[in-house]
Amino acid sequence: MTYVKQIIGALVAAIVCLGLAMAQDQAGAGDEKSKKASTSEQSMNMMAKPSPEMQKLVKTLAGSWTTSERFEASDMMPKGGAGRGRASYRPGPGGRS
Repeated sequence: MTYVKQIIGALVAAIVCLGLAMAQDQAGAGDEKSKKASTSEQSMNMMAKPSPEMQKLVKTLAGSWTTSERFEASDMMPKGGAGRGRASYRPGPGGRS
């Protein structure tokens, strides 16, 4: 019985959220000028160049790297150990990360 109550509660919450979203969309439908301004503002933010510090960091670290590790003896590795691998670094979205 509690499972049915949880499902009904989730459905009611979804309907309320949908109604609020539709009301908000209708309220802003007549204001095309503000929509255009916010869209152009968003595109300006997305097109902004990364900071010089981030450009320098990407230039320094980007690429493929060969790695090697040495592990000291522990409970999980009584004799210690070693490992090798490759790591690849590339800039994130917009070169900002």
